[in-house]
Amino acid sequence: MERDVEYLRRREQHARGMARRADCRKARRAHRLLASAYAARRAALSPEAHPLLRLWRRLWDAAAG
Repeated sequence: MERDVEYLRRREQHARGMARRADCRKARRAHRLLASAYAARRAALSPEAHPLLRLWRRLWDAAAG
């Protein structure tokens, strides 16, 4: 009887650990997707992304140096 209780306790503990690992995996995947989306958005908003801003940067650099 006591062995059955111990088995069930360990089984439940194992199931909780596996659920926690799965949640961590999902969270890491979601974080990675969001981070890549934000990085793409930052790259799209950078001064080098727009041709007119690129031209302005080139003119500014030529005048400065």
